[in-house]
Amino acid sequence: MPGKPSEGGDWVTLLNNVFEQLVRFERDYGWKATVILIVIALILISGGFIAAWGLQEWSKKSLQKELSLLRSAESVDTDLRARRHETYSRLWNLTRLLTAWPEKIPTYCELPKLSQDMCDWYYNNNFDGGGMYLSTGAMAHYRMAQAALAVFDNVKSNEALHNQESKDLRQYLGGLRTELTKDLLSCHGPFERDIGKLKRKHEDKPALSGGAGGWFS
Repeated sequence: MPGKPSEGGDWVTLLNNVFEQLVRFERDYGWKATVILIVIALILISGGFIAAWGLQEWSKKSLQKELSLLRSAESVDTDLRARRHETYSRLWNLTRLLTAWPEKIPTYCELPKLSQDMCDWYYNNNFDGGGMYLSTGAMAHYRMAQAALAVFDNVKSNEALHNQESKDLRQYLGGLRTELTKDLLSCHGPFERDIGKLKRKHEDKPALSGGAGGWFS
């Protein structure tokens, strides 16, 4: 059997051993069998090099494809965020009807108009339709806010909402605004949760991040 090369890489000894084995093989089986053996060995060695080269090329192409997909996704994400910023700002401005700082309590007759304005924003009456840009979370809060406003559709009065009604609606709209900021990456959940814990610690009230409401109430 061929000897193994020494730690110093004694390839000459290895080649000598291989040559001796070939000479012995030729003596036992003839020169034709030896040639066939050499050809087979060369084919196997060449195949190994070709396979290694092919694997390297495949790895390069695979990496290039992944980088291309990442660049494409980054471009789409940046474009989507820019479009959301433009259209979300309109919805954000509509919800100023109920604010906490300073506290503003609207009248019952103002609520249907707010609901309709939000509907116009959603379905693109006068500008880019906002509904198609809403994420799953923002869509859920938009629907909850609209459902809460719909409760007062048949109330025709110029009187101001009761304090609890105003607070409940403010929570729904605040929850919607919170989701909008999350879509724009301008608000992060951990910060909001920390504020909620601080509020629970000092006040006997629901956390700002709990329920339908949020930090942007």
